[in-house]
Parts: sequence; C-alpha cells; structure tokens
Amino acid sequence: MQQLVGKIVEYGISEVSAQTRLDILTKIRDNAGNNYFRAWLENVSAMDITREWLKTGATINADNQVLETVMPLLHVCFLCLYSPVLALIFFFWRYLSVMRCRQMNPYGL
Repeated sequence: MQQLVGKIVEYGISEVSAQTRLDILTKIRDNAGNNYFRAWLENVSAMDITREWLKTGATINADNQVLETVMPLLHVCFLCLYSPVLALIFFFWRYLSVMRCRQMNPYGL
C-alpha cells in the first residue's frame, strides 16, 4: 500500500489519468483485504489522494472518464468503514448530485 501511495504522490496526485485511477481503484476494491483498507485510511498521503480524486470527480466540468472513477473510490472508502471518510464521501456525493442537477436545469424549472 505504501509503495502504491508513494508512486502516486511521486508522479503527482492530480496527474494520474482517469483510466489509471479507475484501474487502481477497481483492483483495490476487488482484491484488497481489510488490512489494506485500514492501512489506506491510516496513511495521510492516501487520504490526500482520496480527497483530491473525489474533488476532481465532483467538479462540474469533469469528463465522463473522471466521473467513472467516483463510484469505485466511494466503494473503496465505504469498505473502510471509517466515519470521517464516510462523512466526506456523502458531502462530495451530495455536492456532485446538486451540481449535476444545476447543470442539467440551470433555471430551476
């Protein structure tokens, strides 16, 4: 886990492509054990990655490929069962939903 986080931080958290993010998150979600998820949550850099990738996915101008990374990221965070992260996830998910609704219906009609 630390090696993966180190490589992502070294490369640049925001520089990782949407497809690579999706691949990483899907493999973590599908193959990692509880210890991995716990270690992810206890690592400050991993939480920075989570926060930045969620923010990127929650932007109004996010392309479809970036939006596809949000749900696997949410799955990874939910599997961790860590309440502060869950609160952050719900905040960003709600924010994303509101922003998408406003984009689809800017006049509130």
